[in-house]
Amino acid sequence: HTEAVLRLLLARVRVAAPRLAGVGNGGQVTVKDMAAYRAEDFFSSASIKSYTELRKASEKAGAWSNQNFDRSLNWRDVEWVRSLWPGKLVLKGVLDVEDAKTAASAGVDGIVVSNHGGRQLDGAHSTIRVLPDIASAVGDRIEVLFDGGIRSGHDVLKALARGAHGCLIGRAYLYGLAANGEAGVRQALDIIRAELEVALTLTGTRDVRAVTREVIG
Repeated sequence: HTEAVLRLLLARVRVAAPRLAGVGNGGQVTVKDMAAYRAEDFFSSASIKSYTELRKASEKAGAWSNQNFDRSLNWRDVEWVRSLWPGKLVLKGVLDVEDAKTAASAGVDGIVVSNHGGRQLDGAHSTIRVLPDIASAVGDRIEVLFDGGIRSGHDVLKALARGAHGCLIGRAYLYGLAANGEAGVRQALDIIRAELEVALTLTGTRDVRAVTREVIG
């Protein structure tokens, strides 16, 4: 699993911090530095122990979340927040057309079509599948943002073509962060932007606001 492997690698990097002092990019761990390790370096008892500790901490956080879910939460609570908050209000986790309509009626400024990475319900609808219907239903009333699986500029184009006004990214920038800190995040964003510009050019589209479903067939 990609996430598990990444956590293991980051755990190993933390364990190896004394060895890495002064190497690579001004003392920061780079992909090149990580590639220089032998397999036994990554899968040593120290790295496995660190990964296990991270896993236990993650499970503890998950248990806390489960214990603190408020099952009485309903749409009136969204209206209540709206009455108190004068700024932009965006609701994340919408996968259903009727929920999207209710959110719009409750006064939100935008929604995020998201299944939270599929971690809560691994059999939930994929966000790219439900996006077109939701965008058609409420896209003229509120902002519809897309979340889930954005790894390239081409992915952004596909989401825009299916009705999204914009996209959220998660793991793509985390990969850059893990490799090279803030500079890595900037590079990850630059790569996605450049890929999107190429995709727009190849589809004969001058502006992201002019992307239509026809560009992806």
